[in-house]
Amino acid sequence: MSENARRMRVRFRNGLRALVEMGALPPLAITLALTAWYLTPWPALNLGLAAVFSALAWRWPRWTVALAPLTFSFWFAPVHVTNQAVFPLSELALAIVTLVVLAKAVIRLPRWWPRAERIVRAYAQRTGAPVTIGAALLLAGLTIGVLIARQPHEALRAWRWDIAEPLVYAALVVWRLRGRWLWRTLWAFLASGATVAALAFAQATFAHITVAPLGAGGGLVPYPGWSGLQWRTTAIIYGSPNTAGAWMARVAPLALAVALWPRAARSTWRWLASLSAIALGAGLALTGSRGAWLGAAVGVTLVVVGGLAFTWRQPHLASAHHLLRWEGRGEQTAPGASASRRVARSLGWLVAGALCAALAYGTAALWLAPLVGLAGAAHGGSGEVRLLVWRAALAMGRDHPLFGVGPDQFLYYYDPRYTNHPYLIATLNGRRTAAASQPNLSHPHNLGLELWLSAGVLGPVGFMLALVGAIWTSLPALLQNAGGREGWRGALALGIVGALAAGVAHGLVDSAYFQPDYALAFWWGVATLVALRRAPTRGVRGSG
Repeated sequence: MSENARRMRVRFRNGLRALVEMGALPPLAITLALTAWYLTPWPALNLGLAAVFSALAWRWPRWTVALAPLTFSFWFAPVHVTNQAVFPLSELALAIVTLVVLAKAVIRLPRWWPRAERIVRAYAQRTGAPVTIGAALLLAGLTIGVLIARQPHEALRAWRWDIAEPLVYAALVVWRLRGRWLWRTLWAFLASGATVAALAFAQATFAHITVAPLGAGGGLVPYPGWSGLQWRTTAIIYGSPNTAGAWMARVAPLALAVALWPRAARSTWRWLASLSAIALGAGLALTGSRGAWLGAAVGVTLVVVGGLAFTWRQPHLASAHHLLRWEGRGEQTAPGASASRRVARSLGWLVAGALCAALAYGTAALWLAPLVGLAGAAHGGSGEVRLLVWRAALAMGRDHPLFGVGPDQFLYYYDPRYTNHPYLIATLNGRRTAAASQPNLSHPHNLGLELWLSAGVLGPVGFMLALVGAIWTSLPALLQNAGGREGWRGALALGIVGALAAGVAHGLVDSAYFQPDYALAFWWGVATLVALRRAPTRGVRGSG
């Protein structure tokens, strides 16, 4: 071996050792494997890259769970496993990670089986009854919807994407991640949003292409992107500007929370979060999506107001922190903690109640006419179409009040091509309506109505229970060491609450749950808030 080759080998080994010592090797290797797997157009090579990712998942299971949000936004342009079989990258990665985690659990069965009851009880306490019951109700409603669906294949696919896989991932987060692992999954989520923002900028400046739907052959096609005088980007990987904007609207509150929260991270990371927030704001502007702007405005406002409220009341936070630590342990309550406890609970119920009220208000969709005028401005007759679609959806719900029509079944009741008794309002008062030109809508553009029609009455109830339970769970994280070494907990909790609020606000005028990325983002937020809770989990530690 020549001297130069020997030196190169030593440098490579030293560089690899430095990456291992910094902890950068696992995320770098997993991210590169996912990127290569997604970008490779050859199915045969995809199998090899899937095997590489499986090996990395076996070596670093917690890292693969924490980095899963990197895959959420790539569902519209799926991976070709074979020439005919295509699956979202998130679905494939989640399947591998789940199998790896379960296999490791089976191997270690003799070690943890004697204390299985205590482990299950600890995790049930950690999750909390509202979140558990809410998830069960939503799962039951969507399962019943599959059984009554007119198109069972589409309903089953929606069931898999919108509830089964998100709940599996939520369980993995609660089971495998805690402490700084939650901080790492936050950065995976931020990286996903920054990637979408970068693609939006690239599409608006030089890469005038987008991904065609699978029904149209898939692949990249030219994209003019102009709506009147406004450019509307799809960020290439999404099918419409509204879906691209909705994803960035969910990530923006998280970036802002990290950037603004005191002692959440080192200055370098806070600057990086600030740059991400600026990029997300620019990307949102390029989408031209009024619904996404509305969601981002609500989420960002909640983060700013919440951050100011919690940073200005440090003495009260300290006493409330002691209360939350001492409560239920038979110790004496800290002086003045009762008042802080009431303030904290009031804030939690205020936020949760406001989001649930907005969801219920939006379900009675005809009340939203003023908001539609704002959201539909500059988009032609989209506001008028939404009002007509909501009226049709309300009529559909009145005819199927208990069980709805099933997941992803709205089109088959609405479009005249699929039914002899469509709910489409094509004429009104003897005149042709704007909705008549758009008969192929697949959802009612309203979160409450879509939950009701997809999962029956169990859908909105389960969704709101999970939302309220998650926000209530986040209070200890917000109050605990708000200005101390673990201030990142408060930043993460407040950012996720802002992201959930952005999703609900956006859902007033558009779809906000029944797409793979939306559903995964919702249950990622719920599970991360649950995992932030400091439950008694001694003896439940797993290996990374």
